[in-house]
Amino acid sequence: MRATPSSPPWASTKGSGCPVPPRAPGRCSASSTTRCWPWKPLLPPGHIQSARALMVVAVLLGFVAMILSVVGMKCTRVGDSNPIAKGRIAISGGALFLLAGLCTLTAVSWYATLVTQEFFNPSTPVNARYEFGPALFVGWAAAGLAMLGGSFLCCTCPEPERVNSSPQPYRPGPSAAAREYV
Repeated sequence: MRATPSSPPWASTKGSGCPVPPRAPGRCSASSTTRCWPWKPLLPPGHIQSARALMVVAVLLGFVAMILSVVGMKCTRVGDSNPIAKGRIAISGGALFLLAGLCTLTAVSWYATLVTQEFFNPSTPVNARYEFGPALFVGWAAAGLAMLGGSFLCCTCPEPERVNSSPQPYRPGPSAAAREYV
């Protein structure tokens, strides 16, 4: 998850010419040597800011989940006196890994959907169409692994059996002869 936000581009162009950002036609400054640079606004569009925010939340959740999972492992000595509490801590770490994976999956899939919609938009110039970048595939793999690991942590830490659950002796009810039929 940590590698996805800092990876190379989430979307890349295959066409030649100026890499004009989607939904920003004509915002390219060209020099006399036919090199051009895309005009970068001060703030990125809302969907990019939302994806970044989701990725920051996913990284923070993953960090807290990693700490809780390490504390909840049976091989660590933190909280060694209470195995029930250690199991619950490990389960909470697994749940946070699931949430981190879900945040990552949401951000990456949402961005991929917008790239796909822009690619198939007929009003988008051919040389300004973006395709999936390598960071999207890294994000999908990270989300899958985080959710897989979180589900393993949640499923492999069962509740311990109750100590006071001794079997109760069978007590037969009243016999049929003792009941009176009216």
